[in-house]
Amino acid sequence: MVIYRFQVLKQTDVVLALYLQGDQFTPDEKLANFEYYDPITTGDSTLSAVVQSIVAAEVGYHELALRYFYSGLFVDLDDRHGNTTDGTHIASAGGVWSALTGGFGGLRDYAGELTFDPRVPQEWEGIEWTMLWHASKLKIEVLRDEIAFTVLNGPDEQVKVRGEEVNISTERTAVPLSDQGPMREGLLEVHPSLGGRRNDGSTITATVPHSWSDEISAPDLQAHTAP
Repeated sequence: MVIYRFQVLKQTDVVLALYLQGDQFTPDEKLANFEYYDPITTGDSTLSAVVQSIVAAEVGYHELALRYFYSGLFVDLDDRHGNTTDGTHIASAGGVWSALTGGFGGLRDYAGELTFDPRVPQEWEGIEWTMLWHASKLKIEVLRDEIAFTVLNGPDEQVKVRGEEVNISTERTAVPLSDQGPMREGLLEVHPSLGGRRNDGSTITATVPHSWSDEISAPDLQAHTAP
């Protein structure tokens, strides 16, 4: 009864939409949504960090993107949720690959069109991976000053890099990169436009301001939970 009165999220469903349906949002809409939802997300779900990393990288919060990436990477390696003994978090593990390729590599697939807009972390020299696309096996190398493509086997393909069409073949094709996208400093602890406060004056965080015991007495709680 208490938590429903506050904007607190367990996982990043809206932010996930910015990634999966990113061609339906403008860059400003993505930034506004990320800045609004990220500070009120608890991160209790192992599905959150990898998605937050991808969108943080895209909108320019590079420090936050890397922090979320490592959080997702060590979910099982460091047993950060205390339940790895019950089994590996497979969806989160898959999300780590997506964070590498989609977040830092800038890979997107919208309606069968393969596009790239890289965001290599400042601490890294680059990223490299192979993948199947249609009937071709591709090698992608993302460095700080270029992105390169090689068709390892299969027919030639066509991709886009920051809106420009690129024909790729068995010969290494490199496209220069002038930057790694927008760069925003900080870790985004509160939504900038709200000044860090809710309408009631409480601080915007991924928690409720008061415990349920302060709000609901035992008899009231029994009434709310009765069948």
